[in-house]
Amino acid sequence: MLDFRIVKFMGVIFTPGFNIANSLKLANDALELLGERLDGLSSVLPVPQDAPAEIPRVQLVSKDNKWTLTISLVRTDLIHSPKIEDAEVLSLEEFGTIASKFFCGFKEKNDLWVQRLALITERLSFESEASYIVTKFCKNELMQEKAPFSRVDGFQVHSLKKYNEFGFNINSWVRFKSVYTKVTESPIPSILMENDLNTFAFEEDKDRSFSIEEIGKFFQQFPNHLEKIVKLYSF
Repeated sequence: MLDFRIVKFMGVIFTPGFNIANSLKLANDALELLGERLDGLSSVLPVPQDAPAEIPRVQLVSKDNKWTLTISLVRTDLIHSPKIEDAEVLSLEEFGTIASKFFCGFKEKNDLWVQRLALITERLSFESEASYIVTKFCKNELMQEKAPFSRVDGFQVHSLKKYNEFGFNINSWVRFKSVYTKVTESPIPSILMENDLNTFAFEEDKDRSFSIEEIGKFFQQFPNHLEKIVKLYSF
């Protein structure tokens, strides 16, 4: 079984129709809720009023660059990115607790319409490369000489399941992708595993509005569910 190391946790709330009247207030709200985690430079970005809604209006980071918060008109992302060389890393359950507290408080302070939720993890393994993914997910005849997947330099596998869990309608994405990671001076071949649990998008569930209680439940209960999915794909 490959050894995967966590490189990113990300919690997201989607807020269609969010009108940011006071960016400085949002930054102060975030600092109040996340405390010492965002102890680096805070940026209230000078974005034109007609700029695309996806462009962040506020960005806050930690001094060690392990925490990042971005706030745009349509989504707010809380990201934790441990360093590859870290001996100890935050658990997904611990991240979920932090995300739950932050997003619940952020909604309460700003009376947000939260239409969608997401919990995402990224893991890297440096023990193999593209051919390993081919071997695990493809028939043997597809890997033979002159076959479609013979001696590939890059490979990706994406899987999507839709189901209801804990009362939430869920899209569950699992992605395996061959990448090159710069650990030393020369990038080395590695495998990226991404797990993305998100509720239905606006087009699928445009009238959905998550309460503070539901937001807390999502980020507290789905870390364990996501880890169970990871075990299903362990190889």
